Amino acid sequence: MPEPTYMHCSTEESAQRQQAFEQCLLELMRQTPYQQISVSDICQKMDISRKSFYRYFSCKDGCLYALLDHTVIDYTIEYFAQGIDQPKLEAFFRFWQENRQILELILRDNLMLVLQNRAAKCLNPMRKDLRNPHLSSREDMVFFLCGMMGLLLQWRLNDYRQSPGELAAVVDKLYHTDKKQ
Repeated sequence: MPEPTYMHCSTEESAQRQQAFEQCLLELMRQTPYQQISVSDICQKMDISRKSFYRYFSCKDGCLYALLDHTVIDYTIEYFAQGIDQPKLEAFFRFWQENRQILELILRDNLMLVLQNRAAKCLNPMRKDLRNPHLSSREDMVFFLCGMMGLLLQWRLNDYRQSPGELAAVVDKLYHTDKKQ
């Protein structure tokens, strides 16, 4: 089965329309587990035809991929584009603190692996631009992302008790231990 896809919009109008679909999916996810939502549900809520939906997405998962890419991955790319350091890491965890509701939905619906895979797919082409020796290979990037997603999960399981700064310090310590020895 081919991988779910979404259209890369070339106009502001089409990008806004696509974002409306993504936001509709998010609204539906607040009420219903992702696995129980159908393309028909999205179309009905937006009062549009299925044909309009399929202009933007190959399937429901394509809409989810676009939602994850546009709300999380683009933000992550911006903060990791110049390498790992604590202020950028703290901003990453602050983002998740501010968007806790999305994280809760991802965890509730067992979509953490989807989020991790989307992050790896989006960040892999940028690997050489990250200018960080810890993230020089695809394997390094995947390992790093798995660790970050694991920390997010652990943070949630601990009811978000740690601050974004405390989490950033944990990651900073792990990735810079060679400098401290």
